[in-house]
Amino acid sequence: MKDLRMSLNAYFYFSQGYYYGAGYFACMKLSSPESRFAVS
Repeated sequence: MKDLRMSLNAYFYFSQGYYYGAGYFACMKLSSPESRFAVS
């Protein structure tokens, strides 16, 4: 049971970090029009 909770916590932390990172990256791209055409 402890391993299951640890794996669930790791999964949620990973998914949260991924979505926050993607949202932050999208906001940075949208806030500066000249960087929209830059190579990601």
